[in-house]
Amino acid sequence: MSVHKVKISNGWELGSFSYAKFNRWYRYFGDWKIADGKLIGSKTGDWFQAMAHPNCAPTGDYSFSCKFTLKEGSLARINLNYEPRRLTKYTVQFKPGGKTDIFYVFQELYDHAVVSSCGPELEADREYSFRAERTGNTVRVFLDEEEIAAFEADCPCGRFTAVAVLNGETYFSDVAIKDAVTGDALFTDDFTEDFCDYAELEYGDLAVEEWIPAEIPGSVQSALLNAGKIKDPFYGYDGGDQMWVDDRVWVYRKTFTVPEDKKDKPCRLVFDGVDYKYFVFVNGNRIAYHEGMYGSEYEINEWLNEEGENEIVVCLLPIAALAGHAVVRPYIFHRWHFNM
Repeated sequence: MSVHKVKISNGWELGSFSYAKFNRWYRYFGDWKIADGKLIGSKTGDWFQAMAHPNCAPTGDYSFSCKFTLKEGSLARINLNYEPRRLTKYTVQFKPGGKTDIFYVFQELYDHAVVSSCGPELEADREYSFRAERTGNTVRVFLDEEEIAAFEADCPCGRFTAVAVLNGETYFSDVAIKDAVTGDALFTDDFTEDFCDYAELEYGDLAVEEWIPAEIPGSVQSALLNAGKIKDPFYGYDGGDQMWVDDRVWVYRKTFTVPEDKKDKPCRLVFDGVDYKYFVFVNGNRIAYHEGMYGSEYEINEWLNEEGENEIVVCLLPIAALAGHAVVRPYIFHRWHFNM
């Protein structure tokens, strides 16, 4: 039987909406899981570390606190003032049998010692309470409520806080970020709920706030750039300014009518590639969910209106971590590049 193709790559639009449960944590490299009220990080494979950070960058003075338990042979870090655009941070490093060291790290290329061998000698399988307070450029570090170090954070850095495991396994719990002036909680996680990397979205959930033209093939970022919504991600440090793109659910839509010579014939919707996790809707009906760039092909006669207008919608879910790759797919500064 001959197959007649109709190209529908023109006339697409792109929009987005927020979904609060997605991307509370970004996970880079290694293996991260939640169990028994703990965030458990393990270094796996050839990656030099497992790193994760809450999606919270305070604009004023703040504190970060958590509890951690080092396992035998582990090496863990809490990265203060982390800046994804430059990959810079002040790193507080822990290992059983040693004391706490603090480094300034730029682009993972070198560690510049800030404070060495402070606080007590650390033990494996013991839970410690950690707190760091940032007031202006001054950072004070506490372990089990005792101040063990203070320093001036006067090197280029940011306002995220990350946890990392460079060897073995470490448990983290009771993470909190608070406004230093008001004491208000900006972020908390007791790890009673697992990571939210998927949600059963229906057509009525797609509360898109604004539509812009989108070229297919293309990407979310290329459409935003063409519409003047973002700066050129390849210029300077502009890529890091686009982290908000990762926090949105992105929606492509296209309307079409069935050509006269194609009516009453089998109709398949075929995508050459959609990257990476997405729902497909036809005329408001969710017909499929797919993970993976390729292999997206669907019989859609059941939902077609051959005598009027039809709508195809592709809803792309955010990517906080990707099973199998164990890393957020690199785009610019480790950001995800949505493709369709």
